[in-house]
Amino acid sequence: MNTLKFSILIPVYKGANLIGETLNSILTQSFNNYEIIIIDDNSNDATEEVVMSFNDKRIKFYKNSANLGYSRNLKECSKEASGDIIYLMGQDDILGKD
Repeated sequence: MNTLKFSILIPVYKGANLIGETLNSILTQSFNNYEIIIIDDNSNDATEEVVMSFNDKRIKFYKNSANLGYSRNLKECSKEASGDIIYLMGQDDILGKD
């Protein structure tokens, strides 16, 4: 039986102090057929280091070479998605258990 795959899109800008808790809330879910697409909109903080510290193959991290703004960054996220269902999260969103 095939199960649906989720693409969780997280456009981020200067999210170093928030993105870790967001990722923890996703990675501890009982459902695990997903990918997490994070595109940093050319932040000058430690967002990349925080994301990469998770070392999870489901996390795909990209960084824009210039700041595109939220809507264009979200569009870039959607281009990378390969799931059946797209789920948008903010860099400061926290999922409840299960």
